[in-house]
Amino acid sequence: MCRTQSITGAGFVAGEAEADVFGTVSGHLDFLSRFSASDGHVVHITHPGFWFGFAPLLTGTRRRLTVIARTDARLAVVRAKPLHGLLKKHPEWWRHLTVAIGEYADIAANASSDLMIPENERRVVNVSRNTLGTILRSLQDAGLISIGYGKIRPLQPEKLRALVEAG
Repeated sequence: MCRTQSITGAGFVAGEAEADVFGTVSGHLDFLSRFSASDGHVVHITHPGFWFGFAPLLTGTRRRLTVIARTDARLAVVRAKPLHGLLKKHPEWWRHLTVAIGEYADIAANASSDLMIPENERRVVNVSRNTLGTILRSLQDAGLISIGYGKIRPLQPEKLRALVEAG
């Protein structure tokens, strides 16, 4: 019913033929919208513990996103047929799936509201790496954060919060 799948960086997540459900065990994955330009637009970056693949499981339709490994990754792959069988036996388990699906709605709502902000400096998502670098350097120059290899540390959380709340 469940197996693991290892993917090397930039590898494509398999499982398109069936409605398998995937869980990120380690590494990070890029979700690319199939509704964007051909070069693909990253709409989400997963983290360990993130589950995906529910739309094909629930609707029988094809996958709505392309998933590519950003780093080497390991996934838990839950086969659709046995999962459907278990859910028939234990319909109360559907509630647990809806919690995971609700995370998608939160991500979509946050990304959508973020895109409504006209100034790049206040946006969290959908900015280029150069723009993000400029914003982070300005926050570092103001003494609000410190930037190290692979980490950002808040130095003055109360002032950062005030910036966000000031709108």
